[in-house]
Amino acid sequence: MAADAAKEFGVARSKARHGLILTLGLLAFGGWILFVGGESIPDRNWIGLLALGLGLGLGFHAWRTARRAGIQLRIDDTGIWFKDWDATVPWREVADVYQTGHRLQPFVTLNLKHPERFLGSLAEPEARKLRANRLWKSPELKIPNGAVDVSQPELLDLLRAGLEVYAARGEAS
Repeated sequence: MAADAAKEFGVARSKARHGLILTLGLLAFGGWILFVGGESIPDRNWIGLLALGLGLGLGFHAWRTARRAGIQLRIDDTGIWFKDWDATVPWREVADVYQTGHRLQPFVTLNLKHPERFLGSLAEPEARKLRANRLWKSPELKIPNGAVDVSQPELLDLLRAGLEVYAARGEAS
């Protein structure tokens, strides 16, 4: 990828929108149980307050996620940086890019050629943090669907194109 072809993506708005929809549903459910449900619902006060509390907690989390500013994913000449990894994966370490997971939780996955060499290139605190990250399972690093403001097929295409450019540049030199 040329330096001017660097791509940066922020947090996905759909993630916050889904959280707010669930929030409204929980708040409406809790309010209905408390004020309309009547005596036919056993322990209606506890259930209603629990639903309202969960709704408020989820709403706060969705609001905080929506306000998360800045770059979440950067793809450029040096490699791929994802905020949740807090590390840049150089193109030379990427063997392949593909989709994994299942229908409810798909991932864009980077298969690393030499995962231990990559971890060794990081500072010890960064390597320790990455090993404990749920998105790392050697030799794979994952980007969850909906984490950034680009669709999964577009992200796969961008990463595959970047990998092809790096491979062509490596063969030419």
